[in-house]
Amino acid sequence: MALTLQRLKQLLTPADSSRSILPFIPRPIRYILLFILLLNARSWPFVWHFRVFRPLIYLRTRSLSLIGKSKEEKRKWYTALSPVGEHPLEKVSVWKSWASPDDSDFNLHLSNSSYAKSLDSARFKSALASFPLFFGDGGWIALGATHFRFIREIPIHSPYQVRVGVAAWDQKWMYVVAQFITFPPKTSKSKSKQPQSLTKGVKEILDKDNAESNFAHAHIQTPANGLDTPAVFTPPVVSSSTSAPGTSWAYSGTLPEGAVLNCVSVSQLCCKHGRSTVPPSLVIAGSGFLMAPDSDEWAMIQGMRKTGEMKKLVKGGWREVPEEDRWWDSYLKGTGIMERVERNLKEFDGMRNGVEAITSL
Repeated sequence: MALTLQRLKQLLTPADSSRSILPFIPRPIRYILLFILLLNARSWPFVWHFRVFRPLIYLRTRSLSLIGKSKEEKRKWYTALSPVGEHPLEKVSVWKSWASPDDSDFNLHLSNSSYAKSLDSARFKSALASFPLFFGDGGWIALGATHFRFIREIPIHSPYQVRVGVAAWDQKWMYVVAQFITFPPKTSKSKSKQPQSLTKGVKEILDKDNAESNFAHAHIQTPANGLDTPAVFTPPVVSSSTSAPGTSWAYSGTLPEGAVLNCVSVSQLCCKHGRSTVPPSLVIAGSGFLMAPDSDEWAMIQGMRKTGEMKKLVKGGWREVPEEDRWWDSYLKGTGIMERVERNLKEFDGMRNGVEAITSL
């Protein structure tokens, strides 16, 4: 064994400069090949996996502090990760990257395929920040479709951000909007007149799809009937006037100062437990959105997790709850948010149904 290792070392590190494991390739060419290999390091095997799961790796590393802690302390730690009290349509997750050479095409800007590659990482980070307790209950989120609207190229070596947020949902699908933005230097006044809100970018992609589609709208629902969870909620009223008239999109406020909107993407997601579909409204309400940390509603949900009731609902027990007793739906309706969600949903349904009609041709 020692002899074999010694022989391998001799092959890799020859005794004189005239010997090499690649004697037929000139040394300058070898250096160039090594430089190209390093330049494309972000495309090496398993690097994509690391980029996607980096937020989870970071979270797991932080959780090492829980070793030796009681179950109650662990539960409190994980509960603190949940977005309790936040607005589901206003929560924005930001993922940062840059247009590396291996992600760029021959036109020296971010290639079309790299938008989807980056969106994988941005979408996972957003899901982990918004629904950590759903993942803790054994849930996962499947991607059903993705739509892109390219507005302006991202030049090679340029840093960019992907801003991700939930825009709408129905009984089966959750629609997530992502903005690709850059911060180019201001060289002229004309460049400063880029769209500064998500509304315009998303409106372009949806208006274009709806204008080109004359297909019938087919409503997709997950059949639901029947597990009685007694709860009387008195939800706080959330004003639906947080967006301007005619503006029904997620986090419809302005982009950061000096930002340029390069691309808008709409992802169609489905919340699952095993092969069973979980209503997005249950996932959102069960995560504590729009609930005060000291509210009775959030205390009830924490109690359900402690007793295992929430996990039963996620596993499919929600189907056994009569529609009039589904506290997650009644709570969200009581907040006033559903009016805005339903406005969004009409637009997204047009885009989705058009694509589904083409698929069935």
